[in-house]
Amino acid sequence: MGGPRGRYSEEELAKALTHVREGDSYAHVARTSPIPLRTLFAKAKAARVSEEGDSMVQVVVKPTRRGPKPALPAFMEADLVEWIAAMQRVGLPQGRAGILRKANELYQLLGAYRTRSVGKSHLPSGWYYRFRDRHPLLTTKMVQPISRVRNTITGHGVWTMTKLVIEHKLTAARFFNMDETSFMPAKKTKTVVAIKGSTNVWSHESKANFHMTVCAAVSAAGTALPPLIIVPGVRILKTDLAAATIERTCVTGASKGFSNSGLFKLWIDFFVTELSVRQIAKPVVLLVDNSSTHIDLDTVTKCIEGGILLVTLPANATHLFQPLDVAVFRPFKAKVREALHDKVTLTADGSISKADAIAIACAAFSETIIERPQNAVSGFSGVGLYPPNSEKVLKRLKHFASGGVKGDVGTAGWLKRRVVIQAEAHAEVLTLPPEPQRTPKRQRATVDIAGRLVTKEMLAHEP
Repeated sequence: MGGPRGRYSEEELAKALTHVREGDSYAHVARTSPIPLRTLFAKAKAARVSEEGDSMVQVVVKPTRRGPKPALPAFMEADLVEWIAAMQRVGLPQGRAGILRKANELYQLLGAYRTRSVGKSHLPSGWYYRFRDRHPLLTTKMVQPISRVRNTITGHGVWTMTKLVIEHKLTAARFFNMDETSFMPAKKTKTVVAIKGSTNVWSHESKANFHMTVCAAVSAAGTALPPLIIVPGVRILKTDLAAATIERTCVTGASKGFSNSGLFKLWIDFFVTELSVRQIAKPVVLLVDNSSTHIDLDTVTKCIEGGILLVTLPANATHLFQPLDVAVFRPFKAKVREALHDKVTLTADGSISKADAIAIACAAFSETIIERPQNAVSGFSGVGLYPPNSEKVLKRLKHFASGGVKGDVGTAGWLKRRVVIQAEAHAEVLTLPPEPQRTPKRQRATVDIAGRLVTKEMLAHEP
């Protein structure tokens, strides 16, 4: 006996109809396939046969959608999908509200051609969800805000690094990346389980009343140097300094807890010392971002004297090519966020002292960076820096191109920019009539008709 209604694929239907065409009985095919007997009769009757040469090709009529027709015709929904993909390609992905607004504009254009005799004045939210179900190509994604300049970078700095790695035959242990990050993670809302009907669900949060910067450096081999922690002020309590649990961790002060060019020079001295302690051969490549705190004549001179090849990333490209940003800092921030949540849960105290911040930062640094060298290795490898991989570099350069849309969806020829449409409207619709043609006055030849009768034949005798 056939399966429940509608629970079969087009391939199974085509296979069943093929068996019927080859001589099997309808009852036998219905028993051995998920196609119900009555459906099999109906589909076989609806199938059309066309002749191609000496062979007979059976054309199966695809099953139609049950229920009332959608408010928008299929071709209009397909155009809407193209528009959604095109907006994603240009960096303006649409949400539910934007899609509904555009769909309602199309719905109003239908007028007398609507698919329902008694239609609604506008498309409700339910239409949107059914539209999503009808087009599985569409899905929900988190949007990553990105500025225009960060989406138009070039790979000149990356090729410079690749050249240095090859020319100096650098090993993974001699290729380092250094960057700074804030101790406090960015605030994020999260979904929790609450009592149904709750109107205001809130939570305590741990927050420091100061800014603290954590500087990290890792190699392509996974080696992590002790962190540099920058706190605000010029003096620090001994108990705060004692909270640093990682050996040789450096703590320093700045006016507001941010890094500056002077502190970066001090870190270069620390970096040279660490290279000597770990007996790492020179020269080494040090990859930093394009911040002004990393680039000045004194810093470059200090790097040359220390056997360091200082290379900066292309401007606005840290999100694409900096291993620390790509693969290391995210688990570090997640661990810090978890520790802050545990603190407020256990103590009900949302305040964070410098000692607390230093202890939490060191614990998270040790667990996610020092004890997990594979994160750094994956960061260098994933962006194509080490081992050098031009294919991965080019892929990263195109990472945000076309908004991440794959294939050719959203590239239909009828899609036009608003400026182009405006120009066409100026040229074809909003036009003025031509200026009147003004011809020069000509001297007119006249005939005196006063007191006389004149005929055309008399013109030959007029002067």
